[in-house]
Amino acid sequence: MVTAGHHPGAGGPDSQGGRGDRRHLLGPVIGGAALVMFATVTAVGIRSLRRVTFDGNRIR
Repeated sequence: MVTAGHHPGAGGPDSQGGRGDRRHLLGPVIGGAALVMFATVTAVGIRSLRRVTFDGNRIR
């Protein structure tokens, strides 16, 4: 129900000030960015380990 002076997204008790939808998108965006960062660090680590020679490196 719309009362005088209030409309959806105007900052009333049932709205988020017109920004409620963006807050719901923030979690998946951060999760996606974290996944990309994890994959990047993993790929760099694998590439670095391929260049290492393990011959003659024995712990006594």
